[in-house]
Amino acid sequence: MKALMLIMLLWLSPALASKPVQLCQDNVDVYPWRMATGNGLHNIMLAQVAQRIHLTVETQSIPWNRCLDMVRNGQIDGAIAASFAREHLAFGAYPLIANKRPDKYRRMSDESYALYILDGNPEAVHWDGNALLLPTGKPVAIQHGSSAAPLLRYMTVELDEGDSKPEFILHKVLSRNAAAAVLNTLDGTYLLKNPVFSGKFTRLDPPLSSREAYLLFSRRFTQERPGLADRIWDEIAKVRESADYQARLFKMLYSPQ
Repeated sequence: MKALMLIMLLWLSPALASKPVQLCQDNVDVYPWRMATGNGLHNIMLAQVAQRIHLTVETQSIPWNRCLDMVRNGQIDGAIAASFAREHLAFGAYPLIANKRPDKYRRMSDESYALYILDGNPEAVHWDGNALLLPTGKPVAIQHGSSAAPLLRYMTVELDEGDSKPEFILHKVLSRNAAAAVLNTLDGTYLLKNPVFSGKFTRLDPPLSSREAYLLFSRRFTQERPGLADRIWDEIAKVRESADYQARLFKMLYSPQ
């Protein structure tokens, strides 16, 4: 009954209902989810969610750590495509099920990260899903702020995190300044169709890591607009599974423009 009353209050307050939902996202492109053109699938998804439940969503692209800080400080309503991290529960809200576990059904997307090496493996890099063997003296190139970096640090791998653009990461391997590159697998699939990289790289399987991406709301948002976060998360799941969205995903993965 209490939840129902809160939802009714939301609908009965025009000022509250019409107030834009302000979100931030990383300012580094990750195809097909996030693109400078604004046509990334995460943005398309949120536009459809907003249309379905009559909201205005405003998005700004900023460095990821700053985005999380703004959520932490209540300066913005939420962060797009955040990995689940228990430490974030201190200042933010994910869609959850029992025992404070993330509700994967209400995720935005699934993402995985893999190692990319030069064809023929001249650097003798080996990955079996558990152990990573690398040549002495050469780092693994990875995007600055990548969620795969903590795992590699735990494995005591030397990292080159000097760049954010995925194409720069691959160029470091081409120039033999890095033994391997770590990329989002969808980013890698897209980039390896580019003539600059096509036929020159091999992806090592299994993926190095995988994650689900969620819309992380600030505590301030969930307190000021009770019930709305759940409505948005519910609608995200519906849009993600819709025929229209799945068709867009397929087209962007297999017939990129």
